[in-house]
Amino acid sequence: MASPTTLVELKRSPSDYTLSNVVHWELGGDVPFVFLANCLVAVSEAEAAEHDLQDITCNIFRTFMKISPQNLFAVLSILARTYVDGDNSYTIEASKDAIIEAIAASSNKTPEFIKDQLLEHDLAFVAEVNRPVELIFKREKLTVEYLFSKIIALVENVKRKKEKKTVWANRNLYALLGMFNHASEFEAGTLVRLLQPIWKKVPENVILHGLACATVYAHISPEDPDIPLHLEKAVDLCNRIYQLHKSFRAFCDAFCHPYPCIGYMYLPEIIGFAPGIPLKLMEAEPILDRSELFQIFGSNDFTYESNDYGDVIRAQIHGLENGMIEIYVDNVLITNRFPDILAIMKRVRSQNMKSFIMDCKVCAFDERRKISLSIEDLPNAHWEDAEIIVSIVVSDILYLNGMSFLQKQLQLRHQMLQRLFTGKLDSSCKIAAVTRCNDLKLLKNFLKASGKSSYR
Repeated sequence: MASPTTLVELKRSPSDYTLSNVVHWELGGDVPFVFLANCLVAVSEAEAAEHDLQDITCNIFRTFMKISPQNLFAVLSILARTYVDGDNSYTIEASKDAIIEAIAASSNKTPEFIKDQLLEHDLAFVAEVNRPVELIFKREKLTVEYLFSKIIALVENVKRKKEKKTVWANRNLYALLGMFNHASEFEAGTLVRLLQPIWKKVPENVILHGLACATVYAHISPEDPDIPLHLEKAVDLCNRIYQLHKSFRAFCDAFCHPYPCIGYMYLPEIIGFAPGIPLKLMEAEPILDRSELFQIFGSNDFTYESNDYGDVIRAQIHGLENGMIEIYVDNVLITNRFPDILAIMKRVRSQNMKSFIMDCKVCAFDERRKISLSIEDLPNAHWEDAEIIVSIVVSDILYLNGMSFLQKQLQLRHQMLQRLFTGKLDSSCKIAAVTRCNDLKLLKNFLKASGKSSYR
């Protein structure tokens, strides 16, 4: 039977969930199917309440993100009862007759004997009471990885339906035998409920919401006061990425990616991005002495950029193919707050900029008080105040017309910016000044003139 303590823990709010209360196997080893079987029971008991279902899927996904990310796609597929292979998707299921035959062969009984028991009991119960007899060798435990390999075998068999009926049936039997031969009583009953349409599929929107929340709780402490904001951003970001790629496998692969910083903020760069999906950008790293730069770069040339614009608002400006402009600050869409920037972009956007993402500095200067305004200090209707002047400084171009520029050198990206904005720049729209060299004297002069700088 299912573990009451595991079910209670899985049903907790994600902020109260404790992974160590459900993980009772060696970390880094194979994940026993009995844990996923408990997860399936918890999901089945929460089907009527979508909010509870989202919390449970979040707890399941974050567990596998932490202890076994390579099995995340298997778990997601089993919850959805759907295996996706390229552009094709297949329901994870098996016929009642095939399951009866597998249970009979596994327990050294006849199919007729199993069918007789079905006159008084359901198939799940019959599977539980008809387990292989352990003689000399102890039965190997069923693992998530092994089970999924047999599920894939079932799916591959669906593709071969044109083969002879006996061959096709034998292949199904071998795959199911692999599952039931290793299953305990509880696991055998769970397999039946999974492969027969007893349990409903977890809806796509619930899986996506659970994945998004899991990316937050797997990498950010539940005690962080900004958790609600992170959850809101993660759900929005994952929805945008999914609309672009329509692939859960891409999300699962991202958590096996050898990336230095993982979390929802970095998903666009790992999975792939486009205008409308804000990126988590690197922040400038402070140094105590200019000589540190030469220790980092040695004799190689490096590019440095002036940041002497006072207090600025770092923003991403996205140009969509339909002509729309979107403005993001800290991954939050705030386009409606800057109609003046929209007017600037409409003027400077050239015809060959069909789609783009630019890293910019928004400078809002109050002429009356002679100070720069932060995003918090900027009035909501600042464009109605003639004394508040807003301009932008374009620092970088990250994407242009379907092509990512993230892996290109900063100097080449700035050259592209110069070509794109030729004849269109004025006091309201500038390109950040950059210099490239490895000469300490030139660097000192540049820093002295600019006041603040960052290097790349």
